[in-house]
Amino acid sequence: MDAAWPSSAYRLTAHRLFLCLFVWVALLAENREAWFCSPFPSGEGAGGRGHGAVDPFVREYRESNTMLTQVSSSVYCWSEIHGAARGEPYPWNSFVIRKNHRDGLVLVDPLPLSAEEESEIEAMGTPAHILLTCEYHLRESEAFRVRWGCDIRIHAAGAEYSEVLIDETYQDGDRLWDRIEVIHIPDAYHSDEVAFLVRGDGNTMIVGDAVCGGRKDRGIPDGEIWINAPEYVVAGLSGARESLRKLSGHSFQKMAFGHGSPILHAAGDRFTAFLEDDAAWAKLESEKAEKTNPASLEFIREMEARRSRGR
Repeated sequence: MDAAWPSSAYRLTAHRLFLCLFVWVALLAENREAWFCSPFPSGEGAGGRGHGAVDPFVREYRESNTMLTQVSSSVYCWSEIHGAARGEPYPWNSFVIRKNHRDGLVLVDPLPLSAEEESEIEAMGTPAHILLTCEYHLRESEAFRVRWGCDIRIHAAGAEYSEVLIDETYQDGDRLWDRIEVIHIPDAYHSDEVAFLVRGDGNTMIVGDAVCGGRKDRGIPDGEIWINAPEYVVAGLSGARESLRKLSGHSFQKMAFGHGSPILHAAGDRFTAFLEDDAAWAKLESEKAEKTNPASLEFIREMEARRSRGR
């Protein structure tokens, strides 16, 4: 009987292991965003490199509104909502640009779409092109290439690192379809990072990771501008600040972000005020020092290696 049945000590150990596993799973469920949805390479989840196979356990979004939001007469936005589990919801964003009434639509940094959002986009036209603010924002690009036949375009500095076929590249100053101007800001985050200035209706500046809008999880009010995660800035905050000055050389009334709420009035003035606010940048330096961690240091090493190979 003793040989056929585990000892009481064995049963106690097994019970403790099971209890520990149960507690671990409960904690994991409670803190899944903090563990899996960090804003950069260690776990960007649905907002990063994913090509459709995103674990729904990681992705929490679309609280109620699954339709597109109009930013300007030619720019529309769809979003994933993150941070709701902590009571601090904020959006990750992608964009649709109407070039004109005849040509296909342009998608920027495309996140997954709901069926309702797909229908709304197709009612406007057929997506024909995908523009990426950086290689890291491939997101659903390959899936939408298959669905609509979109070509995928990226800054030349990011093409060699792409996980999918890149159809065309662009450079700083390129004007696409006489509508969208490419502005290369290599020291803001990624070496291939660009912003897109969409002409018309007061002009709209679209940025990816370089800066963010209002974010409840970071305590950033709507209408303000901040740096997403200063500990991931490769060239240092002084380098990022200088690179971002290229944007203030352009006129725009609206500004839309890959992360956070957009600014729909006097955005250019607000952006310039942010750049010139020395106290804000001193606060960012303190935030960077406090939040620097092994993941951010590894990211910076990888990006610096890319820059060295690209020289």
